[in-house]
Amino acid sequence: MSGTILLTGATGFVGFAILLKALKTGHHVRIIVYSENEAERLRTSSALFSLNKSSQFSFCVVPDPQAPGALDAAATGAEYIIHVASPLPFQPIEPEQLYDAVVKPAVNFTLNILSAAKNSGSVKRVVCTSSAAAFVSPSELLGADQETTLNKTEEDANDDVYADLGQPIPDVMTAYVGSKTAAFQRSKRWMEEHGGAECLEFDLVNVAPTYVFGRHEAATSVEDLLSKSNALVLGMVVPKKRMGAAPLLSDAEISSGVHVDDVVDCHLMALDRTKIPGGETFLLSMDPVWNDVPMWTRRLFPKEVDEGLLTCHGQCKTKKVRFLPNKARRAFGIEFKGMDSVVRDVVGQYLELIERS
Repeated sequence: MSGTILLTGATGFVGFAILLKALKTGHHVRIIVYSENEAERLRTSSALFSLNKSSQFSFCVVPDPQAPGALDAAATGAEYIIHVASPLPFQPIEPEQLYDAVVKPAVNFTLNILSAAKNSGSVKRVVCTSSAAAFVSPSELLGADQETTLNKTEEDANDDVYADLGQPIPDVMTAYVGSKTAAFQRSKRWMEEHGGAECLEFDLVNVAPTYVFGRHEAATSVEDLLSKSNALVLGMVVPKKRMGAAPLLSDAEISSGVHVDDVVDCHLMALDRTKIPGGETFLLSMDPVWNDVPMWTRRLFPKEVDEGLLTCHGQCKTKKVRFLPNKARRAFGIEFKGMDSVVRDVVGQYLELIERS
């Protein structure tokens, strides 16, 4: 299966991984970037350059993808759109700025993608990267452990209440949950308001991963690796002095994680309208146990643990909030990689990067 994909978010962890796999599998990819500098960084990245696929990708510079019609030209002639880009508030943001910095752009960018698909006359399917955050409340995410196991499925989407929060939003995580919830619910509503796939020439699939871990092929330093959710894994097994300001696990976290390879494969398989029906949403998760991270690190990297390069001192309770990927398993025919694969790839890349530094 091949065709032209319009891709957003290619400068990020998941988007870059999708770009590489799409090119390897014969797709042509039209990459949305905000500036020529972003295009140049991608063009000269070693992972992309080494593929020798320059004839299969091109760039569309869109400084403001929230502007009405800003994506129309980029979508013209594309058969598919994979929309990965979304604000990730890892850096501190003042509460009064959270709505405009996180929620609003997530919604506007997504609706502009759908509008561009409609106006293109060529797009047959849009795949949006949603998030498990659209299926869990901030209190479930940040609160105490549940007394009984809470199993989340695609039927448990949040109501679109976070999109209408007044300013200031109380915290970054509430803003993130709000942004993913709003973008997800507004995309479904937009499709309904425009008559759905019966009236449009394209349909919509939402793919909703939990925390995404794995090799970050664009990373050239430990800091690059720590800037993504991989930091949550590494925070349990590397010396604290190496972590800097990277995000860390709390004392207890929900059971939330999926390997980037599985996320990429599901996005690309979701393009196939003959196998994956439109209008569907798929949660992606492999039900991690956080304290398995030090265990697998000791098993896979015993020499580095003995030498003190890895400390394995982290402890984190796995709360009884789980995301069930049964629907995705059936639709994509996939068994999600486990924490052993995550540790092998993430910790392995960390060791590679510190050896170079």
